[in-house]
Amino acid sequence: ARSRVGIITSISAIGTSMRRKRASGLRLSRIYRGCKARKVRSENSHGKLDALPVRRRERSFKKIAILRFSSLGDIVLTSPLLTTFRSQFPDTEIVYVTKKSFAGILVEDPRIDRLIQIESTTSLGSLIAKLRSEGVDAILDLHGKLRGLALRLCHPFTPSTVIPKPTRVQQFLVRNALTPFRPKHTIVERYYLAAEKLMGEPLKRAPLSLSVPESSYAELAKESGLPLSELQESYLLMPGAQWPTKRWPVERYVSVARALRARGVNIVSAGSPNEEPLLKELEEKGGVRALPLIQMKLLPALVASVRGFIGHDSGPMHIARAVGTPTLAIFGPTPSSQFDFSGHQLVERPQPCSPCHFYGRTQCPKRHFKCMSDIQPDDIVAAFESLSKERSLPVLF
Repeated sequence: ARSRVGIITSISAIGTSMRRKRASGLRLSRIYRGCKARKVRSENSHGKLDALPVRRRERSFKKIAILRFSSLGDIVLTSPLLTTFRSQFPDTEIVYVTKKSFAGILVEDPRIDRLIQIESTTSLGSLIAKLRSEGVDAILDLHGKLRGLALRLCHPFTPSTVIPKPTRVQQFLVRNALTPFRPKHTIVERYYLAAEKLMGEPLKRAPLSLSVPESSYAELAKESGLPLSELQESYLLMPGAQWPTKRWPVERYVSVARALRARGVNIVSAGSPNEEPLLKELEEKGGVRALPLIQMKLLPALVASVRGFIGHDSGPMHIARAVGTPTLAIFGPTPSSQFDFSGHQLVERPQPCSPCHFYGRTQCPKRHFKCMSDIQPDDIVAAFESLSKERSLPVLF
């Protein structure tokens, strides 16, 4: 009988213990769900400081890795954030990771403490090892592609954020030309939103800016074959762009060049090796002098030297705005609303189907190319007349 009583007592004790654990588990579950709900509300609060978790507000980092592998224009657009980090977090080291082909414009940038340059032969494993050896304690992915995802996954205990991008549904609709692309924020603002999520506090906005060392002007004069005084009286025309649909027809550039030269305007052109046929046609038919190939690191000095810039949605166009050169930009398939053209001239002829892509296409999906072909040479000449004749000085760090 005593044995039976002991067994019953033990069973009762086990049952009581299980009920207590179940009740405790339910309480923890409610707490978890509450935290998760607060996190969702925080993520939907558009980055308001009061909605961020307290622990994020108190977090500080000694070394941050910024990932932006390409392209030239997108790298230039990270410059406001570099200025903000340097002024708002002066003790934080910045490790910038980018492709070697674009690293030239950042090599002498004093806002960057360490520049990791990726070559075409650099393996993912090697890049992971390099970043790990830096000992970064935060990763800011401003590219948002597979390479950046792999780096973040290989640093599971390192806080990281990634630039917000269009949803997969929106990407599908835009890529298949089913709807135009209407961005809610500029690219610079999207960079700031990602950085604010990582840092857990509001960040002060800064303008575009690039480091242009004084020594680069003398080197530029040697490479270009033109004295600096002549460059300073010239306008730079760059007819190239990575994507064919972003290029205005070269024969129309020829017409513009003839009209401007008839008014006494001196024009020079420049471009990449792939754009030599365009430069040659401009030189032969429009009388525009083509400069020799300029090193990437000297491109900011070149654009900062001239009186004004004429071109498309391209890396050099963003450099021109960053160094304070009056800019005339021609837009078609990509949204100009992604950038700030205050103080510059923008020429575009929006269509019901445009802007039709995030960064450009190889050909017009509607086969009419009206967003660019509707822009006439007279439109560019008129915009040139309104272009500021006074340039702001480039920022020297």
